[in-house]
Amino acid sequence: VKFNFPMAWATVMLEWGFLEFRDAYEAANQTQWMCDSIKWPLDYFLKCHVADDVLYAQVGNGGIDHGSWGRPEEMTMDRPAYKIDSSAHGSDLAMETASAFAAGYLVFK
Repeated sequence: VKFNFPMAWATVMLEWGFLEFRDAYEAANQTQWMCDSIKWPLDYFLKCHVADDVLYAQVGNGGIDHGSWGRPEEMTMDRPAYKIDSSAHGSDLAMETASAFAAGYLVFK
């Protein structure tokens, strides 16, 4: 299951930490690893934004997915996708995702 709200928050925290302590990441030769860790969710969020007013918020059902102890490759249950749009509101998710993009801009500029 992919929960985009906590993923967006975690992405912002990674970005913020990198922006605050970039010199430490450079000194530890970890800059590329951190940038890769930040880029992956940003690319995923871009794929979730399929139209001007549509952002996919979750893939899979948390209760069902967490009830499975097998490998994801062997899951055969339905994997619904949930989105926010003009009829299914979620401004908190939209703004947290926007924050991830804004901080990502600062990381990669």
